[in-house]
Amino acid sequence: MNKPDWVDEDAVLDVLDEASEGEIDHEVVVPLEDVDARIDRVLAARLDGLSRTRIQRLVAEGRVTNGGRVVGDVSERVNAG
Repeated sequence: MNKPDWVDEDAVLDVLDEASEGEIDHEVVVPLEDVDARIDRVLAARLDGLSRTRIQRLVAEGRVTNGGRVVGDVSERVNAG
């Protein structure tokens, strides 16, 4: 997925999910209205088909990054981008 030049890399959330078709890489650019929100809530709202429970499991498995850094806690807050 190509990002506009103005996107701050620290504001990009990346989720690597395993599905029946193989691994799916989701990338979310965090909008201003989601600044400082919990990462699991932002991803659940932005990614159709992934529940908060599934997202929490992916975080626990180290499969979610925030600005290139692995997220260690689902209550982590996100940056805008």
